[in-house]
Amino acid sequence: MRPTHPGELLREELMPAIGWTQEALAGRLGVSRRTINEILREKRSVNADMAHRLARLFDTTPQFWLGLQQDVDLWNARQAADGEYQKIKPLRKSA
Repeated sequence: MRPTHPGELLREELMPAIGWTQEALAGRLGVSRRTINEILREKRSVNADMAHRLARLFDTTPQFWLGLQQDVDLWNARQAADGEYQKIKPLRKSA
């Protein structure tokens, strides 16, 4: 099962709970509405700068937001290239 993208959390849980629009969230974070729209549509990743902004606004940590994004990125990479990863032979320790 795919991990939760930070945009999904914002779109499905946090924004409805506080009744904010994309414009309101963008204004509070000091970014463009386009940036927020792309994150909410999961077309843009949360980077370190955005993680700090979201952490400050929602009283969380940047690590929380980056952790969500990292989980999604790792899952996506695995889905896209698992066959290639399986071809890599692990190093074995000598006895």
